[in-house]
Amino acid sequence: MQSLSRHHVHNRLPSCKQSVAVGRRRQLVCCPAAPVQAETTLALKEWAVACAALNRGDQTVLLRKGGIREPHFKPQGTSFFLFPTAFHSDVELLQPGVSSRYTEELALDPKAVQELPVGTFAQVTGAWTVEGEEIVDALKGLHVWSKEFVQSRLSWRPKQPLTVLEIRAWKLAEPLRIKVHDELFGCFSFVDLQSAILNTNLEGMRLEPALNDLAFAQKQEQLRAGLKGVRCPELKWD
Repeated sequence: MQSLSRHHVHNRLPSCKQSVAVGRRRQLVCCPAAPVQAETTLALKEWAVACAALNRGDQTVLLRKGGIREPHFKPQGTSFFLFPTAFHSDVELLQPGVSSRYTEELALDPKAVQELPVGTFAQVTGAWTVEGEEIVDALKGLHVWSKEFVQSRLSWRPKQPLTVLEIRAWKLAEPLRIKVHDELFGCFSFVDLQSAILNTNLEGMRLEPALNDLAFAQKQEQLRAGLKGVRCPELKWD
């Protein structure tokens, strides 16, 4: 487990030379569980079910096209918290048998509470843009969404490419307590939580990876194998 001080999450993207064994091969781990540094109170707003799935290790990807008021999805960094939002309570958006594990998240109405827990920190370990429906099959086994949900994300704003983010999720032992106010909501992807964090003492707060290095490396290998047959330019940013 790593430490988290107020407004500072101690993680840094490591050298790409680091790897762990997968079978008889060695697979790159873009973001190993090692003490490193980054500073952010930035949060990506995401469906509460997806936040929980990442936190529990059930998912390692996110799909984005930006908010209604945004011309396209523009990542604002490679690390951020995940701010849980309401999306839709339709269980058909999830794979069969999955909804029972996320009843609390499906029922969440973040605007109806005074405080909202934020328990997941995310690091982007890969990003691609895609337009073709072949991505639906390429992402099998990497998320909890139904095939119809992925297709709907692809078809929304059809002239705009879909951004696939590979995420290494970290679980906060003690979630951030966020004071809910109107400025946190709206049709935009990112929000700064700094003024809304209620925790009075974050020194020594602990976090741990949702998946260990080996398990995450296997998911990375699975994603890259699936993307081989997909036209998906890699997205890079500073």
